[in-house]
Amino acid sequence: MIKFMSEKFIEYPFEKYGMVTIQPFSYGGMEHQTITALNRLYLKNIDRYGRNIEFPSQNVIMHELAHQWIGDLVTCATWNDLWINEGGAVWCESLWQEHKYGEMYYEWSFLGRRDFYLYYDDGIELPPIYGLPIEDVFNTSLVYFKSSWVYHMLYAALGHDKFLNAMRGLMKEYGNKSLDTKNFSDYLKKSIPDSKIDFDTFFEYHPKMCQSI
Repeated sequence: MIKFMSEKFIEYPFEKYGMVTIQPFSYGGMEHQTITALNRLYLKNIDRYGRNIEFPSQNVIMHELAHQWIGDLVTCATWNDLWINEGGAVWCESLWQEHKYGEMYYEWSFLGRRDFYLYYDDGIELPPIYGLPIEDVFNTSLVYFKSSWVYHMLYAALGHDKFLNAMRGLMKEYGNKSLDTKNFSDYLKKSIPDSKIDFDTFFEYHPKMCQSI
């Protein structure tokens, strides 16, 4: 996974990486710079009922690793911008699924998140992903699933190579720094001047609200 991520983005940015397994632990994992706390079940690929969980465990391990680039090397400036961290890490889960299992798994992963957002959580009634109240700052449908769709849409609309190149440049420019949503939008505008996407319209950035996202 580290090799894969280093090829997709830039070289792994820290001196080491490790995972510490924890049990009991009510979450899948929690990344910290250079090390991740991981529910022990995900390392075994077997849940407490003896069921195979290889697929979700791969997602959790990749998600936390991806934060080393999107979250630790470059991190969100405020809680309002948390979608950058979590949406990016969820998107990376799908990149890994495509690499390991095939292209259709990338598409299926986003269809599944769309259905969760629309039908399980009645997502149309939810607020934008930017500037959430603190009690909703880790809302699964918004900060994880809908935010990953922002990355997915940019990846599809701009073209895979062009968007990945932009992400590499962003990591170099903002490495060991923080950025907010406007920085993110402005960097795409600067690095892809021939884009068919109007980034101002796509993000509709406003200090208090991003309606389109």
